[in-house]
This record gives sequence, structure tokens and C-alpha cells, in this order.
Amino acid sequence: MCLMPSYDACLAAKRIVDPDTGMAGPVDLPADLFPHQADIVRWALRRGRAAIFAGLEHRPEDPANLLRVAIGFEKRAVDFFSKHVEECPEGSVERELYEELAAEEREHVELLTLELERFHAGQGGIL
Repeated sequence: MCLMPSYDACLAAKRIVDPDTGMAGPVDLPADLFPHQADIVRWALRRGRAAIFAGLEHRPEDPANLLRVAIGFEKRAVDFFSKHVEECPEGSVERELYEELAAEEREHVELLTLELERFHAGQGGIL
């Protein structure tokens, strides 16, 4: 229950604000982009984090599906880096780097899995 002095104040308190976090100002883009492509790229760069569904026949409508896809990609990254760990000599800089990258991707899997669980439970996201 929202204990605000008015309905408008209650709605304002629940409003999600997602400010631009990307690049501000003009950006040099490749000259071979069509005008609409350049607009999309500028928008995404300004936003900082954005999903672009340009050219897709069927835009993903289910947020849970997007999370499942993201989790799948992160798992692939874990497998990729873990495989390279095994190929590098013990104690090498390369092995250490791949171990760190695999660990980071595992954290992403855990975080996105938590987001998916919270989404299914009807809770707000933590990202």
C-alpha cells in the first residue's frame, strides 16, 4: 500500500527513471550507415544500455525470454573462457586472465538468474 498524500504522488513515487548513461554529444559514425541506422546508433550510444530490434520480424515480447537468452549467452561465455583456462599453462598470465573472465561471466549468470527469479515472483529487478 502506498501511503502518499495523493494518488499522483503515489504514482510519481513508483515511476521508473532510467536516465541516459552513455555518450553525450556528437559521435563520429561510419559514413556508409543509412540515415535511419545512424539515428538508431546515436540513440543507443546516448542511452548507454539499449536493446535494438531493428530489422527483426518478431520483436521479443516476453521479458523472461530475453533474460533466458541473456543467461544462455553468458553460459556460453563461461564455457568459452573455461576451455581456454584448460589450454593455458599453469601460472601463466593468460590462464589467470581467462580464469578471471570465466568468474566474471559466472557472476553474470548468477545475477541474471536472480533477475529472472525475481521477475517470475513479481518482484522488482535489482539491475
